[in-house]
Amino acid sequence: MISIKTFFKVIALTIFIVACASDDDSNGNRNPRILNLQSTGNSANELLSSKTHNKLILELVAVKGFEPKKEAVENLVNFIEKRTFKSNGVQVIQRSIASTNKKKLSIKQIDSIEQKNRTQLSTPNQHAIFIYFSDADANPENSEGEMNNDNDSMSSLVLGSAYRNTSMVVYENTLKKIVNQSNSVIPDEVLARVETFTLQHEFCHLLGLVNLGTRMQTPHEDTDENGKPNKHCNVRGCLMQANALFESNLMGNIKALELDPLCVKDLQANGGR
Repeated sequence: MISIKTFFKVIALTIFIVACASDDDSNGNRNPRILNLQSTGNSANELLSSKTHNKLILELVAVKGFEPKKEAVENLVNFIEKRTFKSNGVQVIQRSIASTNKKKLSIKQIDSIEQKNRTQLSTPNQHAIFIYFSDADANPENSEGEMNNDNDSMSSLVLGSAYRNTSMVVYENTLKKIVNQSNSVIPDEVLARVETFTLQHEFCHLLGLVNLGTRMQTPHEDTDENGKPNKHCNVRGCLMQANALFESNLMGNIKALELDPLCVKDLQANGGR
């Protein structure tokens, strides 16, 4: 089997910082979405612990035909239950919507899609996470606040992005293209693995990893080619390593990636398991 590296050298998993909204609207009324309009990682402790928020709602909204595999969704729920304290559990709400018919979408455009389609909002005792599964690829050059930039001559692909404190996007079309070009004889299984990796990786950014709202107990944040911190883990093989998909040979028959002990300690110190 030809390695996926032959086709794509770099996979980018990114974090975008979207400007926070004010508490009140133009008429002076409290904005009901304010709890979901904070910076990425800002709600890490609330997502990890049960001190104030004891239930989590996952609202999965996919373009019709680009829904995630059932296995990947179940793996995300199991991962959340393993790393967080939610006495009232994790609830999944799933539905499909029409395509925007665009080939690429910026984070600003995805945020607009969220504002039009999100129905589950956080309250003082439960958090809601919005995850959009896109049929369009990422358009990072038109998005402000991108944390990961690849200056390599080969094209980089963005699998997913965490933006705001309770928002994520998975570029499902991109994931499918990667799997198709891997020439795997078990494409559905491989797609479920790549979805699982992307969902868990981006969710961990919402949990504040790495050094994004959850303080490091031991320095382990990686740097980019320019020596700047890149909000990813420097431990090889960790779920939060920037190029973990390639490092793990996830296209092969191996177990799912896990957080390394340093990332786990960070989460535990901030109220997680």
